[in-house]
Amino acid sequence: MLNSRSKALHRTLDLLRQPPRRPDIGQGFLDLLPDEPSEASMRVQRLWTTSTGVQMYTRIYDLPSALTPPWLRDIHGRLELAPGDTVLDLGSGPGNISRMLSRQVGDEGLVVGVDISRPMLQRAVTSTDADNVVFTRGDATSVAFADGVFDAVCCVAMLQLVPDPSPVYDEIARVLAPGGRATIITTGRAGTLLRPVTTLLEWASQARMFGPDEIPDALAQRGLTSIRSRTIGLFEVVHARKPR
Repeated sequence: MLNSRSKALHRTLDLLRQPPRRPDIGQGFLDLLPDEPSEASMRVQRLWTTSTGVQMYTRIYDLPSALTPPWLRDIHGRLELAPGDTVLDLGSGPGNISRMLSRQVGDEGLVVGVDISRPMLQRAVTSTDADNVVFTRGDATSVAFADGVFDAVCCVAMLQLVPDPSPVYDEIARVLAPGGRATIITTGRAGTLLRPVTTLLEWASQARMFGPDEIPDALAQRGLTSIRSRTIGLFEVVHARKPR
């Protein structure tokens, strides 16, 4: 449980552009949004802010490892994590990805999870006992961290929930340190065979389905390089690097 003496908390505060005088950690996470966010505009956004949505989301990530796709299990490998790295998990949800990454960066590393949903953060806090993870309530379109402070950024199953993802791309590029790596996994418009499925999902959930070049082009426009992307079923998997 996060407390005022936590080493990880103080390390996280040092990464902020304007650290609060009195950090709000009363619910076990660092609350960086004093005001309530505007009402979610998408059906799936509203679902993820409820306790039912949290349970559904968590069960998806709690699948046995044998059923988890290799491209999801290998996020840490794609990010080329090393002990001591500082990692930002944008849209950290119930904390499954943050906990996995924390094991890769070791005691000297730090993983900072950012999510806008209180129920998700509360679940993340109660499910996490690692000393090198801090969860924060924040907005992925305008994160509170300084420029160039993260060795890696991952964004898994969140970008499709943002009505305009452009500011998220801006923030990923801004907070990455030179040589830093980014991995984005989100929903995509499948090929011809699955196209009716993605069209139906996009209509039903109001979530965005990305084209194969949409995210790579956006990251390239922001100066990221070594961009690799794959369409795997209903998902877009994109990796990029910030030049040194």
